[in-house]
Amino acid sequence: MSSLRERVADRRNLLVSRSNSCIPKTLSEAPFEYAVSLFKNSINNLPEVEKISIIDPYVKPIDLDNLTSLFGGSRKINLEILSKFNSVSGEEEKVDRKIKINDRKEYLIKNGLFGSIELIHSKESMHDRYYIYWSKGAMIRVFFIGGSIGQRFDDYIGIIEISDKFMLNNISTYYDKLVFNKIDYLKV
Repeated sequence: MSSLRERVADRRNLLVSRSNSCIPKTLSEAPFEYAVSLFKNSINNLPEVEKISIIDPYVKPIDLDNLTSLFGGSRKINLEILSKFNSVSGEEEKVDRKIKINDRKEYLIKNGLFGSIELIHSKESMHDRYYIYWSKGAMIRVFFIGGSIGQRFDDYIGIIEISDKFMLNNISTYYDKLVFNKIDYLKV
């Protein structure tokens, strides 16, 4: 006969399944490094990933480096960033941010960290953040992210892998609206 402790552990294993959902700061003193490991492992387990879409309303030039830490290192991965690139107040700041983001984009592609990087500024309203993995034009994995990449998962920001089909359809519709309402971010 097994001990009570073993039975409780067995029961917990039946009730709680491991997933890619977590709050990195609750699991590690280095939450960003934990998130890097989680996303790198998720990509390595899906070799068919061709493109990763990042939906985040606030992307700064340094965030391209943060995203490179999470997803970069392979010419076969194409990065698509959907954002509000003009989310700063002054006109000079907007121009400066666009130049820095574009320069960083070119550097990352030239050095083989991504196959390509597409920057999409959408007129559609944005709030929530999602990371979407694509293969052959189909979404194959979607994560809801509780905060901006600039926070580096330090403020108890959650990562939730979405598996609910209804929610996945909602995210697909949202993505389509963002892309449909895109404008050239350099002209914003």
